[in-house]
Amino acid sequence: MEIRCMALVLASVIALAGCEDKTPKAIPEWGKHGTEPADTTTPPLPPTPPEPVEDTLNYSEDLSISAAEADYCGIAVTYSISAAVSGSDSYGLFYEGAYYPGPALPEGGASLMQVIPLPKQNTEATVNVYLKNSEGTVYSQGATVAVPAQPEPIKLDWEKLTIAGLPDAATVYHAKTQVEGKNFEAWYALADPSAVDVKIKVPGAAATLENQASADASTLVMVNGGYFYNGKHTGHAVLNGSQLNPVPSVRGSLRSSSPEYNVMYFVTRGTFALGSDGKPSVVWAGTDNQNATHYYSRPLASVCGEARYAQPNALLPEKEMGLKPAAALGAGPVLLYDGQIPFNFTETAKGTEYYRNNFEIMPYDIFGPGSLADRTAVGILPDGKIILFVCDGRIKTSTGLDLVQLARVMKGLGCSYAVNMDGGGSTAMWAGGSRLNSLEKDMNGNTENRPVVSTIGFYKK
Repeated sequence: MEIRCMALVLASVIALAGCEDKTPKAIPEWGKHGTEPADTTTPPLPPTPPEPVEDTLNYSEDLSISAAEADYCGIAVTYSISAAVSGSDSYGLFYEGAYYPGPALPEGGASLMQVIPLPKQNTEATVNVYLKNSEGTVYSQGATVAVPAQPEPIKLDWEKLTIAGLPDAATVYHAKTQVEGKNFEAWYALADPSAVDVKIKVPGAAATLENQASADASTLVMVNGGYFYNGKHTGHAVLNGSQLNPVPSVRGSLRSSSPEYNVMYFVTRGTFALGSDGKPSVVWAGTDNQNATHYYSRPLASVCGEARYAQPNALLPEKEMGLKPAAALGAGPVLLYDGQIPFNFTETAKGTEYYRNNFEIMPYDIFGPGSLADRTAVGILPDGKIILFVCDGRIKTSTGLDLVQLARVMKGLGCSYAVNMDGGGSTAMWAGGSRLNSLEKDMNGNTENRPVVSTIGFYKK
């Protein structure tokens, strides 16, 4: 049976096996307008129950699940395939009517771990392993897991700032408070892309934010952008519809002493994109072997030390979105996607820094519960307005945030989508003619006014 047919049948089975339908009943037209129906003497007949549908999944003992567990951002399944798998076969996990291609099979037939990102929240889910070959598709017996709720947003008291020279089209807010018992100071700028120009810039040479902003008289607000090394932008970038940089593969660890230092992983990376109409989006970007970059609504679920995937393409990790951005800037990780935080700091059995849900393989100086730092982020509200956010970190007046805290703060601001940009000494916000966040050196004496090679800003139309 073809996959699309199988998905329809399974969806019917799930619907029949579910609980009583609690969907609110539609109000009839007469109820909306306050008039009586023509005839209320004959009670309506109860709905005829549908005919039972047989479970048509074709099970195989060659596929087996040894462990399955879930947290709010992923369902982790350990499974094995004892059947021979050829290069033209496909395998992976089947969940909620969708197929999630699996990572590379370990040598010697050992079991492998695969994680399904962004599971449906507050649900009990059934997951199967699938194997599709020329003879059809077979499945393992299902494993059922409970998916918990997402972390609560962090809501702060924000004060609107009055900044000379800044029009009403762009507003800036400030908070000086505590987050989970630690000093915290942050700023965010808010604008509607219909009222301002939103621009991504990648100049030819690194320069401080003050120099870059003051060089353009139309600049209203500017924050630093993506990652860079030796004065060169290292992540994905698109300007005027043309790709400047692809999404590179990455080392499993930046620690030269780590066994993952010389292991390379293909990844998708969190990206802020602007359409030709100025509409913003947050997506995952991945580059194929022809140097073409594709955009997705879920990440390639790479797991350091556990799951290595083939290079992304138009169908991996899913069918691409078809997005053709006029401008885009990659960094990562994605902090919020449709209101969900897609990562946490759960470690695998391999231990320290082997995070199960670090799908973008972010390095230790950015990702982890102990990585409290200055942060820059871009968020999108449900109405399409854009937030540019910075917070100070690693100074006495502001400790900074880890990435889960940052995602929760962005959610507290009302964002549905958000992505992390470069932080640390690169973090800066310029508005109305001056820098807002601290120029104080961090606790290690490092400068907090670093020249940067990419920016995101609001500009006069």
